[in-house]
This record gives sequence, structure tokens and C-alpha cells, in this order.
Amino acid sequence: MIIDKYELRFFPVGKTSKGGDAILLRLYDAQNNCCVIVIDGGYTDDGQAILDYLSELGIDRIDLVINTHPDEDHILGLLTIFNDENIEIGELLMNRPWLDANLKVSFFKDGRITENSLNKRLTEKFKKAYELEQIAIEKIGEENIIHPERGMTFKNVLTILGPSTQLYRKHLLASDKTPEVEGLSSRKFSLKKLNFVRYIKGTFIKWIYGEQTSDINETSIVLSLDLGDHKFLFTGDVGQDGLNEALDFCETLHGCKATDFTHIQIPHHGSRKNLNPTLIKRIGAKYYYLSCPPDGFSEGHPSKRLLNKIHEIYPDAKIYPTQGSWLANYKNLKIDCHPANYYGIFDEIDE
Repeated sequence: MIIDKYELRFFPVGKTSKGGDAILLRLYDAQNNCCVIVIDGGYTDDGQAILDYLSELGIDRIDLVINTHPDEDHILGLLTIFNDENIEIGELLMNRPWLDANLKVSFFKDGRITENSLNKRLTEKFKKAYELEQIAIEKIGEENIIHPERGMTFKNVLTILGPSTQLYRKHLLASDKTPEVEGLSSRKFSLKKLNFVRYIKGTFIKWIYGEQTSDINETSIVLSLDLGDHKFLFTGDVGQDGLNEALDFCETLHGCKATDFTHIQIPHHGSRKNLNPTLIKRIGAKYYYLSCPPDGFSEGHPSKRLLNKIHEIYPDAKIYPTQGSWLANYKNLKIDCHPANYYGIFDEIDE
């Protein structure tokens, strides 16, 4: 793939306070052949929006579809895409807990669990993911459903950084999707609210340490996209554990630094449970992108405290939300060329 021609588009997901992710990437080779990659599909209507956009471009093939994790705000739109008879799909990359997590009945407290009952529970708990798998088998064949492994690379520019098998299984077992496991500690966190404050540029933003996202979010696939001077980090809904692990692996695999990333997708629609000041400093990106719904502030998606913390640490950081409109639409992206809807400093931050 050539590195100076591409399109990255974040589709707006959500109509009120509930958001999701739907990302389209177009890459080109030296002969100007286009490769289309979809990372998550949002809700049902968002999958249709992706199809409509491709139809407008005269494109009838998606080379790679990636489901970062099985939450409905990421996967329902992919069902729409796979159910469309007019679109050809090459491969699907997804985790399938009932098949590739290597869970054993001996892991669980309940001695009545059998292998069959465990698999049934998993397919029921991950109902939409299982539905996607079944549709994909029919549409593209089992051989074209890929199990994500760290270090796997597509078109020499898109690389899987996480999760590791160990971290994936750990958080899957700790989630509410699997039976109770002996010896696992709870991830519940009792939150003590901070007082409401007014933010003044250049002042210190108090931070709440110890908050954690859900275990299922921690199983999100993390991806790097290396386009020369532009290095993107796609994060799904990953939490602090998974993001740190992915950055560790990136540095080990490529000998690079986390600060090499120039652009990052803020995970989980801007939730402060997924990033902390240490991670913000570790990555050091200047450009931040996030998919968040029109009324997302009411749910902390995005967190004003998080956005202001980024600006406190990096005053020149640029943060771009979807907020109901196209976020990025580039064929030739330049560092000094920014999309609309830039988030500046907030006068007030959430509790």
C-alpha cells in the first residue's frame, strides 16, 4: 500500500446519549487499486450508512471487516453489512469465545457445567457475535473468518497489537458473560465523586484513579495503522490494561515508542475509565478522534474531565468528535489539515 493516499472516515453513531463505533478505511496500492476495511459497524442504521456510502462511490466489495468486540454498538451494523446481497466481503476478523478462547469447564465453580452447556451459554451470551459468525460462514466461508493474533499484519500497514491470549482469556473469564470463576477478584469500583470545578486553562485537573472499564471492553482488538509520518492507533473500547499491553507489544515488536503515534482513537467514546494521565503522557499523540453521540455528555461519553486533562497535558492537542457529522474524510491527509468539530477547552468539567 502507498502511504500518501487514503481515506479514513468515522461514521456518526447514536442519536441520543448512546454511541458506538463505525470506521471506514480506504487504502490504495501503486496501481491505484482500492482496499476497503471496516472497523466495527455501529448499530443497524450505521451499517446501512456504510453500505450507502460505498454504493455512492461505486464500491461493491469490502476486503476486511473487523469486529473489535461483541458489544451491540459495534456489531449490529456488521450484521446489516453481511446480510446485504449486493456487497462482497473478503475476510472477517473477530474473536469467538465459544470457539477460540480455550475455556474449560474446570475453570468454573459450578461443577454441573459441561462442555456442551458451557458452549451453549457462550453462544447465548454472545448472541449477536454468534449470529455474525453464522452469517459470515454462509457468506464467505469458515476459512475466511480470522482469529486475531498479535503481530498479524494486513497490507503491510495495519497490525494487531492486542489483546494477548492471556489477557483476552483473563477478562473474558472475569466478565458477566461466563460462569463464576474461583479466585478472580471483582473489578467493581466504588466511585467517590469530585467536587464540581471550573476549568481555567493552565490549571491542574483533579483525576479519579482506580476507575476501570468493563472486562468485555478490555477484550477489544487494538490496531496500529502505519502510514509513514501518520501513525494511527485504533482502540475500540479497550481499557487501561489492554491499552498498556498493546503499547508494550508494539514497542517490543517494532522497536518503536508509544509516542510515535500521531493520531489516536480515544477508546470507549471518550470515557475516562479507559484512559488516565499516565497513558495520555505515554502515547503523546497530538490528534485525538472519538465517536460520541449527540447527547453523550450526559453519560460521560465523552468525559469533559478527560478531554480537559488531555489539554492540560498537551495544550496544543486537537480533539475531534463525530457529534452527529462526518469526522474525517481524507484521501491525502496532512498533519496541518484538520476536520471540523474541534473540541477546545471546556469551561466546566463533570464531577
